[in-house]
Amino acid sequence: MSVRHHISIGLLLLLGAQPSVADSVTEAEVKLALVYNMTRFVSWPDTAGSEQFELCLAGENAYEIAAENLRGRKIGDRDIRVSLLAEETDGAAACDLVYVSHDEADRARVLLERFEGLPVLMVSDAPAFVEEGGMVGLSIVDGRVGMTINVTAYESVGLTISSQLLELAQVIDDDQRAGG
Repeated sequence: MSVRHHISIGLLLLLGAQPSVADSVTEAEVKLALVYNMTRFVSWPDTAGSEQFELCLAGENAYEIAAENLRGRKIGDRDIRVSLLAEETDGAAACDLVYVSHDEADRARVLLERFEGLPVLMVSDAPAFVEEGGMVGLSIVDGRVGMTINVTAYESVGLTISSQLLELAQVIDDDQRAGG
């Protein structure tokens, strides 16, 4: 069994899916489970003393899935608080991670600008998100969720991503970004 297969099973278990119903897990649920799991491999500056991990979502479907599946969970020793970014200016200072779902792709650039320079992990499954300055892009490749990580983007705001996560992703930097 491959490492990626083990990760997929682990992600399904994180969602509470039983092996017999694993086929009924949606693509959105798998992607959000991956987002939740990847937080174990990311370090944020100055999180000491913060009681909650602020997970902000652009996209109502993603919000509903996260609110249901992540209720009562923690990231490290911090309780997760799930918020919907209804407008581009909502909660910018409070977010630790922003997930922009593909159905909100038209807002991705505005949200990247809104959170620019802040230690907020920017993740999306919108096309070309990473090439436009996002930190982690999710995509489906051969029926599996793949990741692309923009090193320059996350390092520029003081985030650290573990080499374990980087090994599972396609890694790019500013030289590989569109227009770079």
